[in-house]
Amino acid sequence: MLATTQRAAPPLQPQEAPRLVRSAFAADVVAGLSAREKTLPAKYFYDAAGSELFEAICRTPEYYPTRVETALLHRVAPEIAAGIPEGAVLVEFGSGASDKTRVILDAAPQIAAYVPIDISEDALEKAAAAVSRDYPGLLVVCVAEDFTDAIRLPAAAQGRIKVGFFPGSTIGNFTDAEALRFLRAVKRQLGDDSVLLIGADLVKDEATLVAAYDDAEGMTARFNKNLLARINRELSGDFDLGAFDHLAFWNAALTRMEMHLISRANQIVHAAQHTFEFKAGERLHTENSHKFTTESFAELAARAGWSVTREWISPAPEFAIFSLAPGGAHTHFISTAGRTSAMETKSIKLPGPDHPITIEPNPGRVTVSVAGRIIADTRSALTLSEAGYAAVQYIPQKDVDMTLLKPTDHHTYCPYKGDCSYYSIPLGAERSVNAVWTYEAPYAAVAAIKDHVAFYADRVDAIDEQQESKKE
Repeated sequence: MLATTQRAAPPLQPQEAPRLVRSAFAADVVAGLSAREKTLPAKYFYDAAGSELFEAICRTPEYYPTRVETALLHRVAPEIAAGIPEGAVLVEFGSGASDKTRVILDAAPQIAAYVPIDISEDALEKAAAAVSRDYPGLLVVCVAEDFTDAIRLPAAAQGRIKVGFFPGSTIGNFTDAEALRFLRAVKRQLGDDSVLLIGADLVKDEATLVAAYDDAEGMTARFNKNLLARINRELSGDFDLGAFDHLAFWNAALTRMEMHLISRANQIVHAAQHTFEFKAGERLHTENSHKFTTESFAELAARAGWSVTREWISPAPEFAIFSLAPGGAHTHFISTAGRTSAMETKSIKLPGPDHPITIEPNPGRVTVSVAGRIIADTRSALTLSEAGYAAVQYIPQKDVDMTLLKPTDHHTYCPYKGDCSYYSIPLGAERSVNAVWTYEAPYAAVAAIKDHVAFYADRVDAIDEQQESKKE
């Protein structure tokens, strides 16, 4: 289907949109450069040149957020897709090139419509046309507006379950008040049965953070200075880019990275028919990038009327994807059947170098005995090795006499593997209470252990492993 673009009423003519954007840009530049502490909104980084520079930043080895979030999305997309009902609408705020969106669309073909929202009309229509071409059954309706403003979603989104998508840790660029205002507005736009997926960068060591915003190639410095170049291009400015230095530092008290441009000398600058004075060493504050803990993000969401229902965290450098639902403690997560079920907040972590998990077939025979009786006998066991723990044999349930096991009410949770339920073995009496565990719906990283059980070695008589002798 062809992509369509919604514009605010009254409709803008194509030649009018750039004039209005420049007018808002001029007003913000004049206000920001006239302030006691000079500042400019970070959203103005992304003209055509700035967008290209940001793509270059994403390719630098130091800038981890984009590639880490994308890898995390690929790994958890099946779990995200499982919570999206048939006929839902995906609404993306600040869609850009819609690259990460494709990960969701690939995993959730049940999505009926996609509504990308972006201030750059040309980039929006280009990206939407590509999505429409690659997903011919998907209705794509563009909204060419600033997503931080009050937006009315198009008719195609009305009457459907809506899934909001806000990746890239853009939420970190907002002040606390701006973040609350945005999250509350999105709640009104999406409705009470919605889900909001947000990518957010987490607090980590200072060296990693600073390097990400001050790369060795100088791409971030060029990106920062392009804001001055844009003022020169669009507002008849006369900034000397060489007269400013890029500065990035970690503000621990406010848990955020900050970017500034520092005037190297006393100078007078003109832009938008105004004159501005810079003193040597004076800073122009261009961006904040707040970093979160899972607790601080959940607290922010709660103040805006959302609850965190799921969270997925990448291996270091840690990045999180949060799934939010409207409401308080008793919130709901949408199922593929359109029903809702209560769900507590759980941290989901992925195996990595700091917590490796491997699963390999055991080539030998594994038996488990209790009270002198063999209750499991298999040549298809899986050996799971996790971090510094002892290896565990997971045995297919088809090779276990399940009639000798009794389900219990005991449950535990592993952020790497999922919800765990337990069985006792009556033959072993009190010694064998909760002696067996299983992950009925294990997370994708350990999906191989589905329909398998494992035994505590000290709650059974023996877990014997016999290597098969090679035949001559």
